[in-house]
Formats: sequence, C-alpha cells, structure tokens
Amino acid sequence: NIFAASSPERAKLIMSNVAKRIEALDPSFIPLFVRSDVVGQKLLCLIACMCTDTLFFDFVNDVIRVKLALGLNEYGDSDARKFWDDKQIQSDKVANLTEATRKRLLSTYKQYLYNAGITDGNVGSRKIIVPIISADIVAWLREHDLQPALAALTGE
Repeated sequence: NIFAASSPERAKLIMSNVAKRIEALDPSFIPLFVRSDVVGQKLLCLIACMCTDTLFFDFVNDVIRVKLALGLNEYGDSDARKFWDDKQIQSDKVANLTEATRKRLLSTYKQYLYNAGITDGNVGSRKIIVPIISADIVAWLREHDLQPALAALTGE
C-alpha cells in the first residue's frame, strides 16, 4: 500500500489516477521527473493534473494566471465564485454540478495548489507564490506544447 490508502479500493483509485496522469504526458516526462528536485517534481505533478482535468486547468488559468498578470499575488473566495459563475454559463455540465460538488472540487484544487507550493494554506484569501521553474522543465513544457500550463502558473 504505497499510497497509505484507507482501503484496497482507494489504493486502486489512486493508482488509476496516477497512471492516467502519467499517460497524458509524453514518455520523456519520466526521466525529467526522476532528475528533478522535489519542487520540480511537485510542479510536474500539478501540470499532469492540469493536463488530465480541464476544469482544474481552467481554474488555474482563469484565476491564478489572471491574478498574476494583473500584478496581484492573492485570490479569495470571491474569485472562486466568479470562476464557477462563469463556467456555469459556459457549460451545462458545470451548471448541473451541485453546490456540494463545487465546494469539494474547489477544496481539491486549493489543496493541489498548496501541495505544489503555488499558494499558501490560508483560509479565505490565499497568497499566490510564483514558482521558480527549472530551465529543464521550462524547455520540456515548451517542447511538448504545454506553454499554456506554464503561463497559467507564472502569469505570463
């Protein structure tokens, strides 16, 4: 049980998600991941999440990138509400999500960003921390047409 999961079923679900994220990226991701430091590995994991969850990518792009592009270094609950309001207009699927599901997704997204070192863990308003991304990772992202993910995390 390498994931310290609470049950065998949970371990299988975690493994399935990890495999899906790895498969979403070019195989050259693996050697890059292995030779990266912990900070780089966390960013690569976050980028893999962004590649497999378009709603999460949209959240990072529409909230984090926009805030950074405006020179702002924090986001709050009002930004998240605006994101959900905009997405409900754009997508029937998102419009049909319950409030509980939106809250759970937002909590997950906040945890992803915090775990990757992109935000702090404050309740309410969270500070955005622009990552220092290694030249190897930046080059790999550009080579594999993942500039949108890079821009979403850096505000470029």
